[in-house]
Parts: sequence; structure tokens; C-alpha cells
Amino acid sequence: MKDLAILQGNIITPDRTFSEGDLIIREGKILALGPTGSISIPSDAERIDARGLTVAPGYIDTHTHGGNGHDYMDSTLEDIRSILRWLPSTGVTAVLPTLASAELKDELEMVARLREVKEHPAPGEATILGIHLEGPYISMARRGAQPEKAIRPPSIAEMEQLIEASGHYVCLVTLAPELPGALELIRFLVQQGISVSAGHSEASYAQVMAAEQAGLSRVTHLYNGMSAFDHRAPGIIGAALTSDSIYAELILDGIHVDPVAANVALRAKGIDRVVLMTDATQAAGLGDGIYVRPGNRRITVKDGAARLDSGSLAGSVLTLDRAVRNAISLLHLLLSDAVALATRSAANSLGMGATKGTLSPGQDADIVIMGKDMEVCTTLVRGAVVYRT
Repeated sequence: MKDLAILQGNIITPDRTFSEGDLIIREGKILALGPTGSISIPSDAERIDARGLTVAPGYIDTHTHGGNGHDYMDSTLEDIRSILRWLPSTGVTAVLPTLASAELKDELEMVARLREVKEHPAPGEATILGIHLEGPYISMARRGAQPEKAIRPPSIAEMEQLIEASGHYVCLVTLAPELPGALELIRFLVQQGISVSAGHSEASYAQVMAAEQAGLSRVTHLYNGMSAFDHRAPGIIGAALTSDSIYAELILDGIHVDPVAANVALRAKGIDRVVLMTDATQAAGLGDGIYVRPGNRRITVKDGAARLDSGSLAGSVLTLDRAVRNAISLLHLLLSDAVALATRSAANSLGMGATKGTLSPGQDADIVIMGKDMEVCTTLVRGAVVYRT
């Protein structure tokens, strides 16, 4: 495999942005990068001209249920691969397929199917980093669009089955920390190297802090699926905004979270503790219309919002490239900070920052090249071009 050189691009690194820089890829890893002329380009390297373009780490979606017409929860192997082939067009190079609450037999079947795809990756696909289980151990009162009949109490024995069936690829679990048995489950999951997030929950501030002591490190789609902040009962939101160790997810589609609330989160936590994600449904990448999510839950997509017949929001149709653009236009962030929310913060929140999330020597060559309006032009996964306009 020949070296690949990306030349004269606006390269975003963790420490600075090279307004005109070069980057060399060798065997799927970033070999070197720096200002144009500062590093030697191998004479036989393949070359990508990035003049006038922005070169950034590939986006990492840690919470998404699907897109391009498919939901991970009821997808065939080919459906899953269809999603993975589509994601690079949105700048996503790595993903945690997210499964909502379901009957155990259905969950076991789907984690095994995701395991099959992960262990046999195909060219042109985004990388499955692991599996995110959003439920079923959540609050009935805050279940949102999740099916009522699938929600149940925390169970270590059940989780052991899911971990085994997944090939130990479960790497993130969303649960309600106030439920009986939740703290024991959190401790068990953390011992297995699995990150735990509070979500679809009515936990008090004290209950979240107790969960943090047990190992909880994340809050799922901050502000959504949880009790509102109150000056006498700060709850999950207060815990998320004041804890230095908890990462907070944001669905930045301009619908789920008002830009002022998003800015409050950023000011409280800083760029390094906020993670952009999509919570996307199968309707992401498609137009307005009526769709049926797993569990026979009908959603109507109109004007960029996905809602149940009751009018409640039911996931999103957001893509991560649009979330990054929204961070610039709605929150007035610098380009480098907006990108960090979907790359470095996402990788670090999962303990994967050593290989993912930045453009640095030794990192996987997961890269997105964008035009002046941040539109995706070219996407590389481990040094291979998987999408090009």
C-alpha cells in the first residue's frame, strides 16, 4: 500500500491549525504532518490536493440509531452495511450503533449481528467502534419514544448475556441511575471497561453523584429525557453541568436544545467535556415523510423534526456534519472547537483518544476533507478513501 499525502490543506490539529499544511499517511496511520514544506513527501506517494479545503479528524457518532432508511435495531447484515457505507458522506468515520430498549431475545440477536459486521469490516464503510445500549434499564416516566413494554429493572445477569453475545463489543450503556440495582450494575459495567451514561432518568443530583462515584461518566442527550433543572432540585442537569468528570451529549439540531441552553453547557463544561451526537433515526439522510421505527412506533418527519403521533420528539434526522456546522452558526464557535466536539471529545469520552479523534502522528488516519461551507468533499477511513464528491 503506497503512502498517501494530503497537500496544502487547512489542517486542524489538537494544538493549532495549519492554514497551509501537508499530512502523510502510511499503512492506515498518520505518519507526519506540518506546515507545507516542513515535512518530506515521499516521491512515490499518492497525492490529494487539499488547497482551499479544511482537513479535520473524521467525525465519531457515539449515539445514533441509524439512517439512510435503516435502524440498527431491526436491520439485516446488509442494512447495517448500507448505513456504514452512507455515514462517510456525512463525515463520520467511526460509530457506536445504538440500540433502544427491546425484548432481551431481540437485543441478543442484534448485538450478535453487529458483532458479525464489526469482525468482518468491508471496504468503504465507517468503523464500528462498539455498541451502545440505550436502555432497557431506564425510567418509565422518562422513556420518551422508547417502547414501554421493553423497559425493565437493571440486571447484571442479563447484561452478562448481552456482553457475551456481542463479543464483548458493548462499550456504552445508558441507564437511569435512580433505579434499584443501578449502582451495582454501574460498578459491574465499569469493571468490564464499559462506559456508563445517565439518561431517560428522573435521578436527583445526589443520585447522579452517587452514580458518578460508582463510575458513571456521561449524560445522554443533555436536557432531553430527564427532569428539568430547578434551582432547588438541580437533578441530572445540575450534576452534568457541575461535575468535572462527566461528559455531556448534545443533539445540536436547533430543535432538541435551544442554542442558549447549549451555550450554557459549553460555558459550564468547556469544549473537552461536551460531545456532539445525532440520536438519528432511520429517516436521517432522507426527506420528510412517515416512518415506522422498531416496535411499530410511527414517526412523522417534518421540517427537520421527527415526532411521534403524540407530538413528542422521537430521535432526530440530524447528521454529524450538520451538527458541526450548527455549532459554528448557532453557537458561534471557532471551526477547530466545533470539530473537536465531534472528534476529540467523542473519542476521549470512550477512552479511545489514543487512536481516534485527532490529527496527530500515530493516530488512525480517519479524516474528513471539507469545502468552504464545511460540506464533506472526501472521507478517509484508516487511510483509504471511502467517500468522494
